[in-house]
Amino acid sequence: MKKLEQILTFMTLFPVLIFIPVHASCSDLVFSQKGNSPILLTAPHAGRPENVIPNLPTRSEKGGKGVETRWDANTDLIAKLTAKILEKEFNLIPYVVIAEFSRKNIDANREQEAALDTPLARPYYQKYHGAIKQSIAEIRKTYGNGILIDIHGQGIKKDVVWRGTRSGLTIKNLIQRHGWDAVTGENGILGALKSIGYKIYPEQTDQSEAPYDGGYTLFTYGSHTADGIDALQIEIGSQFRLKESTCEEFSKSLALAIHKFYSVYLIKK
Repeated sequence: MKKLEQILTFMTLFPVLIFIPVHASCSDLVFSQKGNSPILLTAPHAGRPENVIPNLPTRSEKGGKGVETRWDANTDLIAKLTAKILEKEFNLIPYVVIAEFSRKNIDANREQEAALDTPLARPYYQKYHGAIKQSIAEIRKTYGNGILIDIHGQGIKKDVVWRGTRSGLTIKNLIQRHGWDAVTGENGILGALKSIGYKIYPEQTDQSEAPYDGGYTLFTYGSHTADGIDALQIEIGSQFRLKESTCEEFSKSLALAIHKFYSVYLIKK
């Protein structure tokens, strides 16, 4: 009886020690889809503003620098619409991984140390990157090679689609096999978008891609790494993202461009 009284007294004095915060499930805030093709669509900044994770703090400044907490508006919608169109029109189901948690809590396109401010956020970050790693492993095992398209949004050049490849580093294998034509030529993803009527930036292959030259996702999973695949970042101008109608139009164009690329550069002859 005395021991029980001591335990009850301890719990009364230190209730915080037994408090267990409740969070939204990782599975609820990381969307993933298994594919039947060597195509992987990712969207690390797609979390809508209302998808703040309960009981997690807003990310603070790192090293005296401000942090970006805004979402890339409607990139979740574009990724999902593109996947649906590829399946409906071409019977191609891409792998898809979307971070649907708010960027206020976690920046999924950063290394873990810089991506979050509390250990409580790690399961969400690891769920997202774990899904990417698993998708790439399955693509490599089944197809030998593939393409990762990291979908972002930008507002600097509102009417362009901005290319990011770390100056060709993250598509190293693709360039070695086919040259830059596989990127900017008529059957390359960006070249195909250009032929539809979209402005592509940078226009030249030797032109700087900064500041959107590719983030953590590309650097971690690109074909310059031992276990990666060719990885391309596209920053979609806000002109094509802010309305549902323009999202649908762009998604149709992106699906067509991906299919052209797939037909020429990914199908084994």
